[in-house]
Amino acid sequence: IDYGYQANSFLLNIGVLSYPSAENLADLLIERQASFFAQIKDNTNDMISIKLRVYTNCLKQLAAISNITKYLNVEPLRSRLINKPWCLAYQIIERSNGNKERIFKIAKPIDIYLDDDHQSAIDLRPLCAPDEPELTKLYELFGSKWLSESVKRTLIHRGKFFVTDRSKNLHDLIRHRLDMLFVNNRGERLDNIDEKSNIYLY
Repeated sequence: IDYGYQANSFLLNIGVLSYPSAENLADLLIERQASFFAQIKDNTNDMISIKLRVYTNCLKQLAAISNITKYLNVEPLRSRLINKPWCLAYQIIERSNGNKERIFKIAKPIDIYLDDDHQSAIDLRPLCAPDEPELTKLYELFGSKWLSESVKRTLIHRGKFFVTDRSKNLHDLIRHRLDMLFVNNRGERLDNIDEKSNIYLY
């Protein structure tokens, strides 16, 4: 609320802050999210969108604060941020009529996945963090896992394979550029780069 220049200056001088502290904001998200989204069925789509936008902005503010303060890593607040539901996440569900719908939930960080594997997200439909880089870092800080690191894929070769001149040239080209390819789904260099000599391409 803008009370005017003089009133605002007075409030700042006596210790009133423009924004809540990191601890207060975290406590508000943990304690008040249930009441904030209460009776959501009685709200219109516009009201739900407004509430989601406000809550997302609060999370972004907390993420910005977490980059410049260590208060969020002090107990018991850190344990509460790990073990209590306060993170906004989305999930694709399929209704009985076959229609797919994107719903939101407030969950613990450990129950939310960070989407760096879109195909797995489409196939498995887990609870995923919003597509906001700052929230991704915040959620990871308190226990959210990357989807690519949580899904194990088993590839089964079917049919016969044989070597052609074209496949051999491609094989050599991939080996030559393997250093650039040896990254995870987020483009980060993998630690076991020395194991590339054990990779076989067919």
